[in-house]
Parts: sequence; structure tokens; C-alpha cells
Amino acid sequence: MQRDHSLRGVAFYFLIFTFYFIKLLIQLIFANFKKNLIAMENKAKTAVIGGLVGTAVITALMLIADALGMPGIDFGKMLSEFTQTTPLLGWVMHFVMGIILAFVYVFFFRDEFQGPYPVRGLIYSIIPYVITMIMLFPMSVMSTGKSIHSPGVFIVATMVAYFAYGYVMGYITRPHTAVSTTSMHKVTTA
Repeated sequence: MQRDHSLRGVAFYFLIFTFYFIKLLIQLIFANFKKNLIAMENKAKTAVIGGLVGTAVITALMLIADALGMPGIDFGKMLSEFTQTTPLLGWVMHFVMGIILAFVYVFFFRDEFQGPYPVRGLIYSIIPYVITMIMLFPMSVMSTGKSIHSPGVFIVATMVAYFAYGYVMGYITRPHTAVSTTSMHKVTTA
């Protein structure tokens, strides 16, 4: 009987220790989760902004090239003709794709590349550029029924526009460091 009491005491203290240990683990996990959730939220915000601004830059460059008589791409028109929707929906799809590409960059590639963040974005833009080149020629012919005039100039103009997208998007989506005025510690927000 004496032994049962001592085993019950050990079991009781073991359960209390286990309870506090699990409680501490849960607190650490949730504190880390909350910290990670805030970091993910900041990454998502910068990805949306970087994707929108980068897409605006690539769009402006391609429309300027088209206005100057160079072979450019009217992304909204091309997407709307290819998907048989309205031009407005084509432009929305174009900007959504730009945001998705920025999300992929921020969450999967940004920290894998070396160098300044704008250059990292430029390097990343090679991937969507190559995919666009593989898909764009057939899409252009299918949507308009005619081939691209001056394909060499078109390839270079598109490459410059994509590199501009990547450079601007990489700059905007870089991790931002803020200095807290109360504690003077650096805080990385994205």
C-alpha cells in the first residue's frame, strides 16, 4: 500500500510536469505561429503590391513599344481574344497573373537567390519570360490569326519588359527593415 501511494505521487507530479510542459510547448508554438503569420501577411502584402506595380511596368513598356511601331503585346486584348471574354476581363487576368507570379517569387524564390533583391527579381523573371515565349507565339497566332512581324525585335522587347517587371517587383518585394523608436531594435517585416 505504501508503494501505491508513492507511485501515485510520482504519477501525479509527472502529470503536472507533463501538463506544464505541454502548456509551454503550446505557448511557444502559438507565439511562433503568430510571428510567422504576421511575417506571411507582410510577404503577401508586398507580393500583391510588387505584382501590381511590376505588371503595370511591363504593360506600360509593351504598350509604348507598340505605339512606337515596335512589336509589342496588348496583353489584355490577347488574353480576351484567346479566352473569348471581354477586354476588361483579359486585363484583369493579366494583372492577376502578375500578382500570382510575385507570390511565387516571394514565397518560393526570393530567399533562394543571391544578390540585391532587384537583381533577384530580374533573375526570377527569366522563368515567366521563357514560359511566355513558349506560349505567346501560339497564342498570338491563335488569337489574331496572323504571325508576329519582326520576331527578333519582339523577343528582345518582351525580354526587356519582363526584366523590368522582375527588377521592379524584386525591389518592391524586398524584406523591409524598420527601426523601432522605443527599443532601437531592427525589425524585419517581410
